[in-house]
Amino acid sequence: ALFWFYRLSDNPMIAAGQSRAANPLANIGRFVRQPRLRLAWLIAFGRSCYWTTFFVYGPLFMVITGQGELAGGLLVSAGNALLFAAIFWGRAGKRFGARELIVLAFCCMALVLWVAGAVGEAVPLLTAGLLLCGAFFTIAVDALGSTAFMRAVRSYERPQMAAVYRTYLDFSELTPPLVYSVVLTFFGLGSVFVTLGCLTAACAIVTWVYLPKSMCCDRRPARMEAPMADSDLPAAAILPIVPASPVPRGTKEGMRCGPWPNAAAAPATVCGSPPR
Repeated sequence: ALFWFYRLSDNPMIAAGQSRAANPLANIGRFVRQPRLRLAWLIAFGRSCYWTTFFVYGPLFMVITGQGELAGGLLVSAGNALLFAAIFWGRAGKRFGARELIVLAFCCMALVLWVAGAVGEAVPLLTAGLLLCGAFFTIAVDALGSTAFMRAVRSYERPQMAAVYRTYLDFSELTPPLVYSVVLTFFGLGSVFVTLGCLTAACAIVTWVYLPKSMCCDRRPARMEAPMADSDLPAAAILPIVPASPVPRGTKEGMRCGPWPNAAAAPATVCGSPPR
């Protein structure tokens, strides 16, 4: 009966929490005030914009140029198949450093997109191949780009900052179509790829200037130092071991440290416990 009484009664030590619910808008302010988190968001936004353009305007480009819907589907399937290259990019990041590879990937994306925009509708299959090349380098940013966020965010506010960081997905789905709708009013379909190339080039410049090397992988392997031989040590550092002289009664028996020939010349410190 006593246990049932304790089980059914309210514990006076348990009280309702007094803290107020956190304001989600305050997380945005803390995120914006941290430059490295803004940089990590820009890196993720740039590569997500490429995927949005690739999956939407890639098949649309194939249909408009007369290659058919099958060609557009094959283009998307080939881009998804390239995702296995993330294993290669992950190993390359460990060896050469994530910072260098992220910048290299953005530069290659920009170059490929500018060439694809220049070719345009003249050679549709070549343009599709260039878009696949750009997807290959975008996977490098997929594999290594999140390193900037994980190194910059504080551990105690990681859930709050991750919620703000994930907003790059929404912005990358809404911003490119809005910008492309204005660009397509004045230029052809190839201008879409040129515009995206300008964005990736800006991401490369900002990443190279502001992403610190300490936030990315260390490409230098650990050096194993060989132990020093006795011949490499100075003569003063090599102390001969001599037989121990009689130790006073009450001390721990052992050998004395140093080149002293007898106990009278030895200092008070001996190997073992001091005299009791």
